[in-house]
Amino acid sequence: MPINPFEFNLIRHRQTDRQTEREREREREREREREREREREQTQPVSLLPEKVSFPQSLIPLNRFVRKQPTIQCMCVVVVSEQRVRLSADERRREYYDEQRNEFENYVEEERDEQDERTREKTEQWREFHYDGLYPRYPRGW
Repeated sequence: MPINPFEFNLIRHRQTDRQTEREREREREREREREREREREQTQPVSLLPEKVSFPQSLIPLNRFVRKQPTIQCMCVVVVSEQRVRLSADERRREYYDEQRNEFENYVEEERDEQDERTREKTEQWREFHYDGLYPRYPRGW
């Protein structure tokens, strides 16, 4: 069956439209990549020194770069301050958990009291219903 020329043109146009759409998408991706590269170049620090600078070892005074050792007194102050911070954190944690435990104990106590009250009411109703008049009644609250 021969292909209608109009249909052939439609098919060909669809194919070229798909191709141009793919090319546009590729171009957009390239543009995005260029933008990323520009951003990277702008954010990288510019160094005024050459990348590798080598000095002869004799010119570098080593003792200038050696870090001064802290004194015992300074170390004691740091240790004491760290302990103080740790102790205050422990105290806050202890207070928090004490508060949580107290709240839970109060909740449990209230629930237990309510359950006891419901049980007491049910027991009294049962005794009222099953009382046959022969024995003395239980006093209320038993």
